[in-house]
Amino acid sequence: SVDPGVFSPNGDGINDVVEIGCDVLNLSGMSSVVCWVYDVSGRRLGLVDASRLGSGRYVGVWDGRDASGSLLPPGLYVVGLRVETDQGTTQRQAVVSLVY
Repeated sequence: SVDPGVFSPNGDGINDVVEIGCDVLNLSGMSSVVCWVYDVSGRRLGLVDASRLGSGRYVGVWDGRDASGSLLPPGLYVVGLRVETDQGTTQRQAVVSLVY
């Protein structure tokens, strides 16, 4: 899940970040969860989070910044989430809109 789909990282405390979440269930061990941000041309802009966790809810938070910490310009971005478990790898993508 992605919430909200449109966010404005302008520091006003309203929709300043986007949360990328998924439920990881029925694991016998730990899983690897990696969340990236891409521009619409597919260029990777930064890592949101890389974690290892057991069964449960994963939530990564993106603040609209690239890997160097610079705030990105308004536009559409793709968040990608990859979960590697003992049962295989699952990948999902979603589009988010960054506005000011």
